[in-house]
Amino acid sequence: MTAQRPATDALRLEIFRHALTGITDEMSVTLRRAAYSTNIKTRLDFSCALFDGRARSVAQSFAQPIHLGTLAHFVPGILARYGAPLEAGDAILCNDSHLGGLHLNDVCLVAPLIVDGRPFAYAVAMAHHVDVGGGTPGSIGLHREQIQEGLILPPVRIMHDGVVDPGVLAMLVANVRSPRETEGDLRAQLASVGIGLRRVGELIDERGAEAVERGIDDLLDYTRRRSIAAIAALPRGIIEATDYLDDDGVSDEPVKISARITIGEDRVTFDLTGTDLQRPSSINTTKGGALSACAYALRCMIDPDIPVNDGFYQVIELLTTRGSVLDSEGRRRLAAARMPSAGCARPRCARSRGSCPSWLRPTPRARCSTSRSAVATRGPVATSCTTRRRPAAMAGGSGWMAWTASSRTSRTPRTRRSRRPSRTTRSSSCVTP
Repeated sequence: MTAQRPATDALRLEIFRHALTGITDEMSVTLRRAAYSTNIKTRLDFSCALFDGRARSVAQSFAQPIHLGTLAHFVPGILARYGAPLEAGDAILCNDSHLGGLHLNDVCLVAPLIVDGRPFAYAVAMAHHVDVGGGTPGSIGLHREQIQEGLILPPVRIMHDGVVDPGVLAMLVANVRSPRETEGDLRAQLASVGIGLRRVGELIDERGAEAVERGIDDLLDYTRRRSIAAIAALPRGIIEATDYLDDDGVSDEPVKISARITIGEDRVTFDLTGTDLQRPSSINTTKGGALSACAYALRCMIDPDIPVNDGFYQVIELLTTRGSVLDSEGRRRLAAARMPSAGCARPRCARSRGSCPSWLRPTPRARCSTSRSAVATRGPVATSCTTRRRPAAMAGGSGWMAWTASSRTSRTPRTRRSRRPSRTTRSSSCVTP
């Protein structure tokens, strides 16, 4: 009988990694099965994750690509803004996109696991809610300020000592158009984070708190080493591209999106500082949204088996201009009495296939679009802020209804390809040494 070969360090970390991702997968299954709305059950517009006591991303279920980097940016912002110490049985709720999230519909729930009187880990569930109030059904429309888009939730404690706060819950459902779905989805999120905390507690009981902490540190370092090795396989150099969105939904002026990607030895730098300043419309996005797009692009270029945690994000450097379309300002300036900018669009551009290196080419179906044109599905609720129909008609209601009424029985996605003439890209350049 031969002796069993001891597991290598990499194998040990892979086993630990799959134990953590198994927890986030179980959280995702719980959220999806318990949710009320089709946004979660059918569209899978949600993500679940685990963070350690230092608010570092440890594991994440890969349900929604745009959430890839958002939670890693959003959760530390939520915890820093809340400030007060959390206790066992607490849970805080937030959708303030300017703390690191995306748009107001993405409501994030964070619950701590307390071990020896301190937060040992956090279970997180973020889901796209059907409606969060505002001036448009579904809370996605053409607006000039974020306050018009819906109910803004700073970090607020929704649960204490395992009991949901009835006052906070009543306030939430009183300000939305879908109270049944909102309450049901929120309780599904609570069930999801409850499963996550329970499973992490079982892991601690099995291996010990110190062993789990060491395993997390080793896993993050292991992920960083693998990410650097994957970057080393990419061609060194600088890739530049500039493209334009048709307009901002308010004026006819195109929106410039500029990216300069530098691939170094141990990191990839995304320089988005050449992008236009923010517009008085919902075309803006937050730095968390820009980080998600960049992280997803890099993720598609390297080994897909690399874990998604803080070690992966350490090799990404993001440079933006505060107050630009890709990093809109969110805090009121007292001197100018400036309200938070609207930002439910999450703009993104895809360069033409011939202008970039072959390994960085987008798929043939990639198009310059906003999330509203991508999310447009069928029937009278389909919308697109970059349609050729003038925004004044859309904002007035009658024009928007007239545009959508023609396809009430349509079963195919709405597109604008047949509605606008083809045009060439305004400017671009890609350089590799």
